[in-house]
Amino acid sequence: MNKNNSIPQFLKRFNDKSALLLLIMLLSADLVFIIINSIIDLSPSLRHGNFQLFSIYEDRSYPELFQYLKWFWIIIAIIIISRSRHSIAYLAWGLVALYFLADDSVGIHELIGKNIVENLNIKPLFSLRPQDIGELIVYGISAFILLSVVVLSYILGNVNFRRFSQDMILLMVFLFFFGVIFDMLSYLIPVGHKLTILMYFIEDGSEMFIASLMLWYVFQASRQEDTKFIFLNDYFRHRKE
Repeated sequence: MNKNNSIPQFLKRFNDKSALLLLIMLLSADLVFIIINSIIDLSPSLRHGNFQLFSIYEDRSYPELFQYLKWFWIIIAIIIISRSRHSIAYLAWGLVALYFLADDSVGIHELIGKNIVENLNIKPLFSLRPQDIGELIVYGISAFILLSVVVLSYILGNVNFRRFSQDMILLMVFLFFFGVIFDMLSYLIPVGHKLTILMYFIEDGSEMFIASLMLWYVFQASRQEDTKFIFLNDYFRHRKE
């Protein structure tokens, strides 16, 4: 493989110092929260009271609030991109980020999923609880609506928006894997309590890192001209050359 096409060489092309500093701060904060959470998990006496506010599993905890801020900042950055590039197509991804913000903060999939289970009287299936099935239904409907908006924007958007969308889809695939597939695997596969906790830890920790990468990506995109921006999928194009 050509050395110029290696991952380190490719990443050097993302030379926006402000964006790099932001990424370092985001990942450092994520890592601190994860380390604190690990200490809590290893210390039974810390699993109660105010220490729960540092847990990455708990709703309205400090790590969760940090995630809400990331999604909010992603929305702002996408709005800036849309205005600077004079294209409303980018707002489709702002809508996706808005859904994740609402879902993380309010628990849309949990609330609506619960109503679906109660109204349809859904029974357990395989190792999935009725609540899990209801949440999967909500995920499916939400994904269909959001993907329809993104696909329509992709068709109507210009070449650079399509390349931007390809990068966003790549990041979303990782987020979907850890946020939905990996989560459901913890219920489908009987691995024991300790390993289940580990899977929760990997799931939530990975979601934090991926959200940070997405914020770094859209922040950098908001600071550069459309024609000069380096896309993540350029790496795969260069490998083929």
